[in-house]
Amino acid sequence: MPFGIFSPKVGHQALYNDLCKLHGFDRPVKALLDQIVQTFDLKQPSLIFVDMKVLRKAITHPSFVAQEDLIRELCFKWFGRRI
Repeated sequence: MPFGIFSPKVGHQALYNDLCKLHGFDRPVKALLDQIVQTFDLKQPSLIFVDMKVLRKAITHPSFVAQEDLIRELCFKWFGRRI
C-alpha cells in the first residue's frame, strides 16, 4: 500500500489536502488554513506547512485578527517558535 489512506494524486493542491488530512485538522483549523491560502493566493499551498513567513504574514493581516491566537499556536506546534 504505497499511499496509505491517501490517493496517488499529484499537484500542489493535492499535496496540501493530503497534509491537512495527515495532521487531522478539525473544520475551524482547515477553514482558517484555506482562508490563508486564498487570501495570499499561494500557488503552492503546502508552503504554509514549511514556511513560517506565511503564518507571520497572516498574523498581521486584518482578516485574521480574530484567529491570531490559533495562528500563533499552529506556528509554535509546527516550527517550535512563538511569533
